[in-house]
Amino acid sequence: VENDGALLCQIGKMVVSMDLQEGGKMKGSTMGIKPFGFVSIDGKSGKVKWSATDFKVDPTLALAATIDGGVLYGCDGETLYALSLTDGSYKWKFNIDKDGKAGKITGDKAWAVKVEVHHGFNTITTTWSDPRRILRPEYRGTHFIVFGEKQIIRVNKDGQLAWAHKWNYSPEQKHLLLDPTFYGANDNITYACKGFAGLDGKTGETLWFDKDVSGEFTQVADDLLVVRKKNKVRGYSLK
Repeated sequence: VENDGALLCQIGKMVVSMDLQEGGKMKGSTMGIKPFGFVSIDGKSGKVKWSATDFKVDPTLALAATIDGGVLYGCDGETLYALSLTDGSYKWKFNIDKDGKAGKITGDKAWAVKVEVHHGFNTITTTWSDPRRILRPEYRGTHFIVFGEKQIIRVNKDGQLAWAHKWNYSPEQKHLLLDPTFYGANDNITYACKGFAGLDGKTGETLWFDKDVSGEFTQVADDLLVVRKKNKVRGYSLK
C-alpha cells in the first residue's frame, strides 16, 4: 500500500487452518514466520522510515483492518488499535476484555455451526455444517462494533468506549436463533440469543427485547424479519 510517497509493506506470514470436529467444535492450528507487523519504506531512497513489529498475529489476517485518513485501524488478538502511517506510532490501543469488559472473542465459543439430525431406519445421523464466527470485531467506518462473549460494545475512532450491552451469548443452535445483524441508517443491531433484541447503533439503547420469541428466523428484506415456528409465521418490522 502506498501512503504519502512511502510503501507500506507487511512482514511475517501466518497460515491458519480451521477444522470442523466431531460434535461441531472448531479446532484451529497456526504456523508462520515471525515477526508480524508492518514496515514503511521511503519510495525515493528505499530507506526504512519506520517499523511496527510487535503484532501478536499476522495483521493481514486480523479482522476489521482498514486504512482511513492515513491511519490503520485494526484488531490484534484482543486489542483494537489505531496506527499512524506517518511515523508508525499508535494513536491508541483498546483491550476488548480489560478496557471494554466484553470478554473474549477467540476460542471455541467464537464459532457457531448448523446442526442437523437425520433419523433413518435404526440409525440417527448428526451432521455439522456452516461454521461462522460470531464473536468478532467489525470496523463500521466511524467506529468498531465488537461482539464479545459477555458484551457487545462500540468503540469510536478516537479509542473511547461509546456504549456496552450485556447479552446472554451461547453458540448453541437452540439458543442462537439469529446471528447479530446490522440494519438501518443508524447501523442498528438485532439478534436472537436467549431472547430477541434490537439495539440502537449510536446509543446502545435497547429498542426491544422479547425473551419468548423462538423459531426459525429469516430476514426477507432490509427492514423485515420473519419467524416461523411449526405452522405459525410472524413478521417483525425493523423500522
